[in-house]
Amino acid sequence: MRLNPYLLPHKGLRYLLAKVSLLAGNLDNTLPKEVDQLKALSNELFFLLEQHAHVEDHMILPDLEKKCPGSTEENHEEHEYLEGLVAQLQTQVNALQPGSDPNAPKVFFEALMEVIGEEMDPRPFTVLRESLEEGALVH
Repeated sequence: MRLNPYLLPHKGLRYLLAKVSLLAGNLDNTLPKEVDQLKALSNELFFLLEQHAHVEDHMILPDLEKKCPGSTEENHEEHEYLEGLVAQLQTQVNALQPGSDPNAPKVFFEALMEVIGEEMDPRPFTVLRESLEEGALVH
C-alpha cells in the first residue's frame, strides 16, 4: 500500500485534535496534572498546525497554484482564519488554572470543536484529488 504524502499529515493532525478534544471534554480542572497535560498537548498541537500551514503555504500550494491557477486561494483564506482561531485557543488554554473558572474548559472545548470542524473539511482533498485525476498537476 502506497502512503499518500498529502493525506498523511492531515491524518496525524486529526489524531492529535481528537486527543486534545478528549482531554478538554473530560477535564477535571481541579486537578493540576490534567490541566498541565491539556496545556502541553494543546500547545504541541498548535505548534504542529502552525508548521503544517507554513509548509503548505510555502512549499505545496505555490506549486499547485502554478499548475492550477486560482486553486489555492481558498486554502490561504482558511489558513488565515484558522491562524486566528488557534491564537485564541492558545490564549484560552494557557490561561487555564487548576481550580479556576469551572466554565473555562467548556469554552475552550467548544472553540476547539470549531477548529476540528474546519480541519476535517474534506474540500481541499477533493479539489486536489480531482485535479490529479484530470491531469492538471501532471508535469
